[in-house]
Amino acid sequence: MERKKLIPLVVAIVLGALAVFMINSHFQQQNAVIQRLISEGRITKVVVATRDIKQGELIRDNMIGLMQIATKDKQPGAIESPESLIGKVASTGILQKQQILSTMVEFPESRMILSEKTPPGKKAYTISIDQISAVGGQVRAGDRIDVIGVMRIPQNIGGKTITQEIILTLFENAKVLDTELAGKGLNSITLALTGEEIKILTFALENGKVKLVLRSPLDTTEEGALKPFTFDTFLQKMYAAMGIVPTTPQPQQKPIEKKGVEIFRGGQ
Repeated sequence: MERKKLIPLVVAIVLGALAVFMINSHFQQQNAVIQRLISEGRITKVVVATRDIKQGELIRDNMIGLMQIATKDKQPGAIESPESLIGKVASTGILQKQQILSTMVEFPESRMILSEKTPPGKKAYTISIDQISAVGGQVRAGDRIDVIGVMRIPQNIGGKTITQEIILTLFENAKVLDTELAGKGLNSITLALTGEEIKILTFALENGKVKLVLRSPLDTTEEGALKPFTFDTFLQKMYAAMGIVPTTPQPQQKPIEKKGVEIFRGGQ
């Protein structure tokens, strides 16, 4: 009797295992088909809203997700990276399961006036592009930059006035508040600076050349501003790279003059 009771149980276990195997096999086959279609460019992934998003609402990771669709159904400007949307603001209402387009979102600061964008303790300072070299016109609002000055400084060496060109970082990690486009490129850049930085930059613009260096958004290091780099510094670095120890000329010593000794004898 016990053996007869065990038979249905064994059959159920076998059938269950067979069903699991068939389901897994079906999913694997289906996944293989999807991967093949993706590789052929017939299926793509786009970001969609997982719930209704209101205009002006800050987008968070639980509001969006990826959906696989036929490539022919992808709308122009559809976003494919969820990470690129986090922290942006919906510029229009977005419905659940609707493809999110680049025109539907914007950075929060783009809705603010310039005075609201300026951090506490800083002031907005605008520079025209004809005064600076601005990373090929690729700087945009929200970027962080270093400001480099190329100056010609007079020095008194050995009683003579010699003008030497120096390169120095005026200040680091400055925030770009706004940019003005004109024609095919930038016309001006507005930076958030302290009062002291504004004085330094104004002097540099009037007495030398200024260049902007674009930072990575993840780069927050600061090596220290106003460290001059001169031709002598360049030579020192070149010597160090080549393993050469520069010889310092020793000052020539004046020969010691031998003084003669006159001997006077008595009676002479």
